[in-house]
Amino acid sequence: MKKSYILFFVLLFIPTVFSLGVSPAKVELTFEPNLTHQFDFIVQNFPAKNEDVEIYFDLDEIKPELKDEFKKIISFDKTRFSFTEDEDIEIVKVSMQFPEGFSEGGIHELRVGARPVVKEAGLVFIAGNEIRVLITVPEEYADSKYRIKREVAILNVNADIVRPNQEGNISILVKSNSDIVVENIFAVVKIVADGTIIDTIETEKIQLSSGEERNLIGTFMGKTAGNYILNVEVYYDYDSVTENGFLRVIDSMGGLEIQETNNKIYYYYFLFFLILLLIILVLFFLFFLWRRRKKDEEDQQTNNLQQTLV
Repeated sequence: MKKSYILFFVLLFIPTVFSLGVSPAKVELTFEPNLTHQFDFIVQNFPAKNEDVEIYFDLDEIKPELKDEFKKIISFDKTRFSFTEDEDIEIVKVSMQFPEGFSEGGIHELRVGARPVVKEAGLVFIAGNEIRVLITVPEEYADSKYRIKREVAILNVNADIVRPNQEGNISILVKSNSDIVVENIFAVVKIVADGTIIDTIETEKIQLSSGEERNLIGTFMGKTAGNYILNVEVYYDYDSVTENGFLRVIDSMGGLEIQETNNKIYYYYFLFFLILLLIILVLFFLFFLWRRRKKDEEDQQTNNLQQTLV
């Protein structure tokens, strides 16, 4: 009786079990530069029912660093269609447009599949809906120059100076050195004190075009006053890059105010000495004019005396 109840609830909460037949089971192709291959992908409506179907491909079996090279070589003459109860087969034309070459030789596997367009909630199981497409790339057509570069670099890590319990921002300036647009770039920042991680924050996600620079922004709350190390890791696609930074939390009357006060004192001292120097220069200039005028008067008196004697 207990097993019957369990089976009843399983059937209740799993409303539909989908099954689409696909063929052929495997397609094998040999790469040739700039060549187009075509084959038929057959979808079977079994058991026959009214159903919307979508066609897809995935690159799960391709090495992550090679996926960009294979992403655009495949296309379909249709990506969606509908079955009725009177239709049991649909043929999809699959085209494989090969480029000039790939960065790695060997056998690379793609998957082409068909799945129902799910219009209801619940768990859906899809059985027997993919075929394997094996592409053999001879070593003579493999060269690293065909690799699509996907790289993100950290240019700078900057953190606001805050007081305890004050909110601040950590900014990570990143740049894309990729050949294509890179999506879902984000950073995870670990705030470390004396070798212990005291907080972890995550930034928002952004995308970058080739050569573009932007800041990843994360928000943190100031802890106890002191200096902290920031362990920054920026994630993008299948890779990541790391960098370190520093964070400073000050007391209410701590470092920043003292530094600002010292700066003001230095400024006032500098201004005082500058004014004093200016006054000395003015006095020196006036003294110089007085001396010159006095000398001119003495010379004039001497000339007058000489003329009288003559």
